[in-house]
Amino acid sequence: MKKIKLFLCIYLLANLSVLAQDKCSKFYPINDNASFTHTIYDKEPADGGVEQGKVTYSVNEVLQDSAVYTVTIKTFVEDLGREMEMNSQFGIKCTDAGVEMGFAQMGAGMMGRFNNAKITGNNIYVPNELSLDQTLPDAEMKVSTSAGPTRINMTRKMMNRKVLDRKENIEIDGNSLECYVLTYDVEMNMGSTGMIFTTKTKQWLYEGLGTIKSKEWDKDGNLTGVTILTSYRLN
Repeated sequence: MKKIKLFLCIYLLANLSVLAQDKCSKFYPINDNASFTHTIYDKEPADGGVEQGKVTYSVNEVLQDSAVYTVTIKTFVEDLGREMEMNSQFGIKCTDAGVEMGFAQMGAGMMGRFNNAKITGNNIYVPNELSLDQTLPDAEMKVSTSAGPTRINMTRKMMNRKVLDRKENIEIDGNSLECYVLTYDVEMNMGSTGMIFTTKTKQWLYEGLGTIKSKEWDKDGNLTGVTILTSYRLN
């Protein structure tokens, strides 16, 4: 249960970073009312994986400001049969060079119940054009807040972000889709608690639909979750 919740948290942060409006990125043609639903399994469905939850990204508003676009997204999570609404909104900025998602924006949504949370960090960046064997910049979010007398300091890093030197085909609804493949490491440092969680992620991106599939492993190489795009609406 704890592993699944941790996976959901990391999955949300990782995958929201590559959503973009169609004039900004060829991967996600996001328009008003577009939505994408990903189903999360504990392992590959073909190997008997059991559904653990769903994540739905819905575009509520698209705003244009010169060459910069902001997409407001609400995220809903269904965890183990219980609906858990994460009614957070995230802004995505698109420029001629690429798309940026601020870790601080994401953290503000995730940490919304803490009124005194201070969140800083540098943006996750995805260029308009991906190329094979490309290295992408790291991203980091730092959170400092308190819950009663307890001070909470947390750091989340996305490191070693890279596009593989080959494309891979993923089967979805009987169709074989040729995808770019991204890999990266995520480290969550819980500060004074001494707890550090590290994971490795492999993510398949398809032009026009975005994340088709994502897999995550813990530091010991054990598979902790698989996500698959199971339904979508483009407008």
